[in-house]
Amino acid sequence: MRANIIRRKLFFLGFALTIAASSCQNPSSWYPAGKASILSSYELTASGIKTCEVTLKILNTGQSTISNYTISLSAATDARTYYKTASDSLTILPGKNAYWLSRYPMPRSQRL
Repeated sequence: MRANIIRRKLFFLGFALTIAASSCQNPSSWYPAGKASILSSYELTASGIKTCEVTLKILNTGQSTISNYTISLSAATDARTYYKTASDSLTILPGKNAYWLSRYPMPRSQRL
């Protein structure tokens, strides 16, 4: 009788551990993940200063919400190279996207 109780407890313990182990996912699958693609880019003159304007599409490819992001870009033309790093707080739900428009002026060192 006592052996049956021990076997029954071991069975339920094993069953509970199996359920717990099978319901856990790899925690890294919940890390925010995204992909950025350039939709348009062109050079223009704004207030007498050459400026590069870029429109990006930011897609949330992960399973959790993106609430902050940092983007670093460099864009080269025949005459100059533009650099920009930007951070922002914007909620992007899983599977959804956001659009980001940025203008960045020609570096001072390249201005005439």
